Amino acid sequence: VSCALPSDAEKQQIAAIARACEEEIRSSPCQEDDVVGELRICRFLRARHGNVAEATEWFRDFLQWRKAEGLDEARKEVIGMSPDELLAWLRVKGNPYLPV
Repeated sequence: VSCALPSDAEKQQIAAIARACEEEIRSSPCQEDDVVGELRICRFLRARHGNVAEATEWFRDFLQWRKAEGLDEARKEVIGMSPDELLAWLRVKGNPYLPV
């Protein structure tokens, strides 16, 4: 998958995905670009090899999952942490069965 910025054609596809997921985006507790922005949506589009319908479904499911799992509360806790601080946080909050 490319790491380049979205092409003009991809930007049109990204806009279509954002329109289709407007309700989920609007109701997302986090409105930051790294969660609902163009580059995030582009990752879903590219992961589905440009298939807008599949990318839309994946992105919508992602937003619904984030909301249902309360990930934006955890996000508030880790924003700005150093890698060492994040690892310490994971040791306390993370799944005890996963290696850290």
